[in-house]
Amino acid sequence: MSSSIRFITQEPFTPYQTHKQSAAINALTKLTPPATGTGGQYACLMQCTGQNVRFTLDDATTPSATVGFVLRVGDPPLLVRTDRPIWVIEESQTATLIWQWGF
Repeated sequence: MSSSIRFITQEPFTPYQTHKQSAAINALTKLTPPATGTGGQYACLMQCTGQNVRFTLDDATTPSATVGFVLRVGDPPLLVRTDRPIWVIEESQTATLIWQWGF
């Protein structure tokens, strides 16, 4: 059963893949959108705990502890609409990233 979920932005989100969580983002990590053949744009719902996480969306810029968009601890989940991979890395040790791909 699929249903749309609304968050602070009031944007619709329909989960597609399973909920994932990783504390192993001390090295550059690639979040790859699902290959469904729908031709549409995907959405990634992301949140972090422990420490802030940095991410980039352009496949050309590598995130680091000081480069990239900041996903801050305590912020509500962030919905990123993209059909490209998202590159992530922790700002400092003990960050955990939680994410789920959808539409």
